[in-house]
Amino acid sequence: MVTYIMDVEYPKVESQRVIAALATLFLWIKVLDWMKLFRPTSFFIRLITETINDIRHFFIIFMVALFMFGVPIYILNLNRGEDNAIMDQTFGNIWILNSFYNQYMLSLGEFSIDNYDGEPQVYLCYILFLSATFFTQITFLNMLIALWETHMERSWSRRKPTLCRPNVPS
Repeated sequence: MVTYIMDVEYPKVESQRVIAALATLFLWIKVLDWMKLFRPTSFFIRLITETINDIRHFFIIFMVALFMFGVPIYILNLNRGEDNAIMDQTFGNIWILNSFYNQYMLSLGEFSIDNYDGEPQVYLCYILFLSATFFTQITFLNMLIALWETHMERSWSRRKPTLCRPNVPS
């Protein structure tokens, strides 16, 4: 005779996979953290954290630049139907995420201008497109490379073998 002590209901497989994906992400972040303990990798881990810390203000300005072009494109997209839209509705009706995503992909070089021609405000769309590519792809990403290069030179000049000691409570 089998007696049930607890009736446990497990989450769906899809939910388990989401949890597993996040758990492995955090696991690999922890692996990077552990790499501070080894002499050959400790400098590079410190370099990564200092670089991210140094460019945080740049990313704020970069996000503003993405919205500077994303919001006008979104507003022009309101004049079009679904079949000739210039901005994909990746996030449904959440316009702020759609405009950010559209311009972020444009800054990475992924864009679609197929629906610009023959539609309302075609010239304005092209002007915004060319301005956004120049501003975000060329100007901002070159600034990011220059910031990174300056940071690398500064870090290499003061490089010392460093080890991070684990924080073990006494």
